[in-house]
Amino acid sequence: MVIALVGNKSDSATLATYKRKVTLNDAKKFAEENNLIFVGESSAQTNVNVNEVFDALYESKFCDNHYLF
Repeated sequence: MVIALVGNKSDSATLATYKRKVTLNDAKKFAEENNLIFVGESSAQTNVNVNEVFDALYESKFCDNHYLF
């Protein structure tokens, strides 16, 4: 089984009311410790890193490696 860890709503970082619950470094560390693919943050609204998530999952499943961005 291949699992990716992706932070969502990266576009919300520009909103004045937005407060990050988990730092990017903490998320990356968690992913590494749990052998998860880490792609960073994404936004469906602005189409940031959406394709990269699926590309990383595909490569991990069919190319037998973990692709870290």
